[in-house]
Amino acid sequence: MTSKPPIDLLATVARFGRNLAKDEAWLARLTSPVVRVDGARPIAELVEQLCAEMARLPG
Repeated sequence: MTSKPPIDLLATVARFGRNLAKDEAWLARLTSPVVRVDGARPIAELVEQLCAEMARLPG
C-alpha cells in the first residue's frame, strides 16, 4: 500500500481563499474530516466547536 504525500499546509493556506469554487472542489476531494470555522466568532466559541468536532472523531 502506498501512502499519499503529506499536504503542505502552509502552502495550501497561502493559496486558499483566492478562488472559492476551486477551494470547495479541493475540500470535496479530501478524505479526512474538514471542520469549517467562522473566524468572526469569538475564540471561546471556536474552541468549543473544535473540541466538539474532535470528540466525534473515531478512535
